[in-house]
Amino acid sequence: MSVRSRIRTFARDSALPALIAAAAATALTGLTDGAINTYSLLQAAATAGFVGMIAVPIGFFVALVLRWLWNAWDLPAIAAANARSTGGVPRLAAWAGTAILALLMLARASVDISGALIYRQSDVEVISALYVVLMVVTGVVWVAVGLAVVDAATRALTRVDTWLHSRIGRSLMTPRLVMATTIVAVLAALGIVWFAAIEPRIGFLDLTPYLYLLVWLALIITALTVWPLLRRNLVAAIATVAGVLTLSASTFAAAHYVRHNNPYAMLEVWGNTTWGGAAIDYVYNIQTLRRGLKLKGIKPKPRPGATHPNVVLITIDTLRADHTPPYGGAAKMPGFGTIAKGGIVFDWAFSPGNVTRRSLPTIATGLSPHRVHGRVAGWALRMDPRHITLAERFRAAGYNTAGFVAPGSQFHPAHRLGLIRGLDHLHYTNDLSTKPDGDLGALAADWIAHRADKSRPFFIWIHFIDVHLWHVTYRLAKYGRDIRARYDRALADVDKSLSKLMKVLWTDKLRKHTIIAISADHGEALGEHGQRFHSTDMYNSQIHVPLLIAGDDIKPRHIHQTVGLVDLAPTLLDLAGFIPPGMPQMDGVSFAPLVRGTQPESKGEAYSTMVRDRSVKYGMRALI
Repeated sequence: MSVRSRIRTFARDSALPALIAAAAATALTGLTDGAINTYSLLQAAATAGFVGMIAVPIGFFVALVLRWLWNAWDLPAIAAANARSTGGVPRLAAWAGTAILALLMLARASVDISGALIYRQSDVEVISALYVVLMVVTGVVWVAVGLAVVDAATRALTRVDTWLHSRIGRSLMTPRLVMATTIVAVLAALGIVWFAAIEPRIGFLDLTPYLYLLVWLALIITALTVWPLLRRNLVAAIATVAGVLTLSASTFAAAHYVRHNNPYAMLEVWGNTTWGGAAIDYVYNIQTLRRGLKLKGIKPKPRPGATHPNVVLITIDTLRADHTPPYGGAAKMPGFGTIAKGGIVFDWAFSPGNVTRRSLPTIATGLSPHRVHGRVAGWALRMDPRHITLAERFRAAGYNTAGFVAPGSQFHPAHRLGLIRGLDHLHYTNDLSTKPDGDLGALAADWIAHRADKSRPFFIWIHFIDVHLWHVTYRLAKYGRDIRARYDRALADVDKSLSKLMKVLWTDKLRKHTIIAISADHGEALGEHGQRFHSTDMYNSQIHVPLLIAGDDIKPRHIHQTVGLVDLAPTLLDLAGFIPPGMPQMDGVSFAPLVRGTQPESKGEAYSTMVRDRSVKYGMRALI
């Protein structure tokens, strides 16, 4: 056969059906995603188009591989070769059953090995290396055991097959029944592995994206199965090819139109759909859409006659109020105590949520969690480019802006999350680690002391991650079962860094012209209400956080009025001499008059919420 003939045969028998299967499966899956999660036919079609940019090429390759495997394995021939005179295939059934058993056992071993390593070791690289070695050893052992199990199971199933054939005159282990049973058993095994072994260890994880993947694969397999039947009728085949290609081309056209003519519709697709949003994130840098958006009111309006002091925002990850000294806690935190003694302690301040990816965007924008549009990315939230951060407002007002933040999973520029918008000078750690990259307090203090332009006021945001890692830094195997004492150790560690920053900020030269606010994104359960960490409930242990505000003209005292951190951004703008923008740009309302003492205390209120997403199972709300 000539090369041209081979190419023609490949195109007709392999490439064309693979392309049609990939295009049809992708269009149907994408349209379903868009129809469920968007508000118009254009957005639904664009969703399918964005998905197609990634899924059609991948689907084409998957379809080719599936066809090759089917032809190479020749499953009917394998089944026939293993069939007995009864028509049964007990050896294939034994292999299938052993493979499923191995899947369950290896999954269990994986969970136990990782748990044991984390319990005894804190170095992530050591854990990873040992995990790989131990899993390879476990796999080799199971292969050796599995061969013996297959032989034993084959003998047992052969006897069962013979007995059944003698009784009912036919086998119940036919190739089709074995294959169907295997598929069902594999899906059941995966479900058992997930819900019984993995989810209890890692917590809830939304499986919707994987459901779309299964549907997409099922549609590809269905299309490949139907194709030989269509080829028998030329008219039907031509009509199918034309219809699928037209539908696919229409979705690509819709995606192109939305991308270049309607960026707001694209943002709706990006923020609301499952596969469509993931495809947009992969193909585009969503933050570049800012150039085509009409954003107004970034520059805050100065209050007539007001001065504009420096503003320092300090947030400590996973810090519950009642373990800090101003709230009766026993943790050794002299730096924290310095701020408390020289400023206002809000006795009842509440975080916007009980997970970092919901609280930090609210603190940075003044928008309630439900109004922060975006997509979960890793353990963070990639914010909609329409949102304006507090740092951007201060920069527009002429401030020097800087950020000293950890971890990189929340702040790294490569993640394009939006939290760092407006921070001209940025120092971040690479990711969660027991050894954060540098002492953030010391680094921030050095920047403040040696900043290039001292003629302008500065806004600086420091976010400490150390407390979040209390259970890793002070692991149970070495430091005992008293989780509260281990947690307090982590508080003392972060205070050492905070104290270095306070040595610079608490000098007479800076103190007279600086507003300092310190708080947390959420708390930590520490065993209360059956929970050990956070993101699980709305009790005070997870949402009652410290809030301290200090400045030269601020009278030290305790304030009992309930406040929420959604109000922190407008309050800091107000204290810095600007008029907060108000709705719809901010949901928060400034409590600066309360800080200045020009407004009497009232009962106050705070709103906190759990937003259901990829790793939060239930939506929940608290009004205090």
